Amino acid sequence: MRQVWVVADRFAGFAEEEGVYTTSGFARLAAGWAADGEPVTVWLGQGIGDYERGYLDGVVTRLGIGWLVRFEGGPGEPAGREVVHKHAESNVLLSDVRAAGDHEYIAGLRLAADNELLLDHQTGCHVQGMVVVEAIRQMFLAAFETGYRHRFPDRDYYTVWNGLDLEFRSFLFPLPALLRCVIESAALADPRRLDFTARVEITQAGQDVAAANSRFTAFDAARIGPAERRRARYAVESLTAAPAVNGAS
Repeated sequence: MRQVWVVADRFAGFAEEEGVYTTSGFARLAAGWAADGEPVTVWLGQGIGDYERGYLDGVVTRLGIGWLVRFEGGPGEPAGREVVHKHAESNVLLSDVRAAGDHEYIAGLRLAADNELLLDHQTGCHVQGMVVVEAIRQMFLAAFETGYRHRFPDRDYYTVWNGLDLEFRSFLFPLPALLRCVIESAALADPRRLDFTARVEITQAGQDVAAANSRFTAFDAARIGPAERRRARYAVESLTAAPAVNGAS
């Protein structure tokens, strides 16, 4: 059985690999399949959402080769807005977030073709490093929202990233990948301020892509808001009083 991968047009650089094709290149590829009659498994890589999948299905129907082609994989169910704190679905990098044990959470990588981090900086074969950083951020947020937020239902939290020790170990490609987050410590005694340390790892095709140790705090929103405003006011007043001294021009 023939097997191919299809990725979004955004990842044309990766589609130069043998056996990998873009969405736009799929029609030209599929046109030759009816002639030889060999079954084909089409694996869906990154950037293939409902819209792109509808196009692929339409090509197969038009060519009358539905009996030959089987689609596998796909982006999975996107994490909700309340889980990853993103307003637009295209910017959600996680799918199928779930608990995998005590203080452990896993999710799939879900990378839309029009994700904000790809609009002006997707070159070459691999996915840019800033996508890895944002995926790690969304993963520890998801761990908090999934595993800890429900313990304090009457509070609204504002999450702050305190520190990150990140190691890149390999390239990330626009194919399925897995994120794993382990909450290594959780200070929950004071519900006004919840402190966490977490380790997030990204793996793909059995290889370690990146690993990060992170420290973050969930503040009671009623507490962090006034403090943030005070610091904003100080910054404005300080720069207005002495712009040259403070680096403003």
